[in-house]
Amino acid sequence: QIALTNTRNFLYRTCWKLDNGIWVNNDAALLKRYGAPALTDVCSRALQLMGGLGFTDETRVSRLMLDCRGFQIGGGTVEIMVHIAGRGILKEYQKGVEDPDYLWTL
Repeated sequence: QIALTNTRNFLYRTCWKLDNGIWVNNDAALLKRYGAPALTDVCSRALQLMGGLGFTDETRVSRLMLDCRGFQIGGGTVEIMVHIAGRGILKEYQKGVEDPDYLWTL
């Protein structure tokens, strides 16, 4: 429940920033880095609860599990997202060193 709530809140925050014209590359990379494995873990637990039935095409859980696993790979692996977010975070804080008031806008 916590992983779902955290991912949902982070997604809403990122979408709000995007709607308001705020740069979201770092947030998108971090969301993928945290959200994809967290949601895969949630689906894995649901699949475990359903036992063998969870692997059949008749259940929604099996499809969600495949989708979540695809999220970890598509558009760049979660390991690549760490590098993308890391570079972006360093750039943001470099701007903050040059202008300390900038950090309050993040």
